[in-house]
Amino acid sequence: MLAENQAIDDRIFPLQEALSAVVGRGSGAILSCLPGELAYYEGEGMHDRYVLRRKL
Repeated sequence: MLAENQAIDDRIFPLQEALSAVVGRGSGAILSCLPGELAYYEGEGMHDRYVLRRKL
């Protein structure tokens, strides 16, 4: 995980725990769910949330 919050930045979590740590918290984060294929982006704005999927 890449996160603005130093307590969770550069750590590995189970997906549910990682999502709970970033969704709605108001700080930026990128979760790599399936490396190179699927990620989750949580921005600093209220509606800055995206699931990122690599197009094959």
